[in-house]
Amino acid sequence: MLLLIATFSLPHSYVGTWLFRHCTLSAGLLTFINVMSVKLYVQMQNVFSVCKLVVCGVVIGCGIFVLCTGELCKGTVENMIDTMHLLQ
Repeated sequence: MLLLIATFSLPHSYVGTWLFRHCTLSAGLLTFINVMSVKLYVQMQNVFSVCKLVVCGVVIGCGIFVLCTGELCKGTVENMIDTMHLLQ
């Protein structure tokens, strides 16, 4: 998704250069860590996995909170119908 947004908002040559540079550096760093110490690589992957799970939990928790408070649905149907009439 970020790539899609960046593709439309930045010049093509800049996006390609930025992606190539950062992807190459990231892959090189991970390969270096893996070659030097497999245990460190596995621990690093475990930390990244826990971080991803925490972020997913926060997003799901916020979504449940918004659904329980009812603020999400307040007036959205009327706004959607008005918007649909404007598009036609």
